[in-house]
Amino acid sequence: MRNRSIIVLVTVAAILSLIFSGTSGALSSKASFTISNPHKNYAYNYKGNLHAHSSLSGATGSPAEVGQWYKDNGYDFYALTDIVLAPDPGIAGITWLGTSQEELSSPGHFGHINISTLINSGTTQEKITNALNQGGFSIFYHPAWILAGHSAEEMINQTGAVGLEAINGLGIDSTGLWDLVLTSGKVIWGTASDDTNNESNRGTAYIIVNSSSATADRLSILEQIKAGNFYGSMGFDLRISVSGRTIHASTTNGSKIRWIKSLGRTIKTTAKQADSYTPTGLEKYVRVEILSSSGTAMAWSQPLFVSGDNYRPKTYAPKRASARRRRGVASAKLYWKVYDPLAGGKAYVKLAIKKKIKRGKKTSYKLVKLVNYRLTSIGKTRVYRWKTKFPGTYRFYVLAKDRTGNSQQNSARNWIVIR
Repeated sequence: MRNRSIIVLVTVAAILSLIFSGTSGALSSKASFTISNPHKNYAYNYKGNLHAHSSLSGATGSPAEVGQWYKDNGYDFYALTDIVLAPDPGIAGITWLGTSQEELSSPGHFGHINISTLINSGTTQEKITNALNQGGFSIFYHPAWILAGHSAEEMINQTGAVGLEAINGLGIDSTGLWDLVLTSGKVIWGTASDDTNNESNRGTAYIIVNSSSATADRLSILEQIKAGNFYGSMGFDLRISVSGRTIHASTTNGSKIRWIKSLGRTIKTTAKQADSYTPTGLEKYVRVEILSSSGTAMAWSQPLFVSGDNYRPKTYAPKRASARRRRGVASAKLYWKVYDPLAGGKAYVKLAIKKKIKRGKKTSYKLVKLVNYRLTSIGKTRVYRWKTKFPGTYRFYVLAKDRTGNSQQNSARNWIVIR
């Protein structure tokens, strides 16, 4: 596919409507979060291509010649994605990923990998489902290409596609569309492919699949691609890991590291070969690009989705307390409860006891006791026994904060009467 223009096929207003519909309020900057990291850092890495053409699609080179080129140039696996299903060329020393296809029907081109029957009709969802039912998977090829691309709405509204071609070696950069899809919450991996038509443009872009298998066997490669355990490259390497709440990125041959979050916004760019970033919980996802010294992106991680806790604990003071002094001391039972389904069963809890003071027509409350449970178990009704020598009317308040810094939704309170 030659002379392709890079045009984003989206209407901004429509995309923003899709992305932000149904979303809740912003997270606290102190909110806890989980980081989903598809990069597993197994012992083995394998280089391969998921979009290549042979003479069966009018390109240069027979299927066997194309497969041999990849083998001779250090590739471990490849897919032939012609408009027909080519049989295994049988090239020793390189893994063929199964019969695959570039499907050209409207609205845009798809790669269907490891299928047994051609897919040439149906809606976007029907095509993707067809590939899945055959034991394969689908990739949105060159989404940003005006002649045969895909809109963000189309990719957001589907279910089951494994990836979109974020980088096409013929010069089509679809990372902007990828970021729109990711910002909607859709999990979809970004591939890089050379889309070869002749030997001169082979090897421009590829993916590196990480695997626990000591050999590049077909099933393990396919499984890791579906799981997102790979990165795209045009010559640079990339490693991603997570420790606690911090994401680490490194490269041995790149010059800079760019950190990106929702809507493709740059978090920071550092002129280092190793860097780290601790999310705030507001990012939705984080991905990394490795840049050349001139600032050109040359390697692309998968998105690491950041899921935050924005739930504020709810407090309860279900019973009014009363007690009579015996031998000058009263003992009142103060019942309280804190509910927070995301707090892991614990929160910081305090009980504030205030005495009602009335002077003429004015009423005020004076703090007489602050009970600090610190980090304590929640979720069930608990009792605090408060002893006092002084009669009167009091109020007690239940205050809570989870470990992420989210304070209670309400300040539950009830009365205490000491006689």
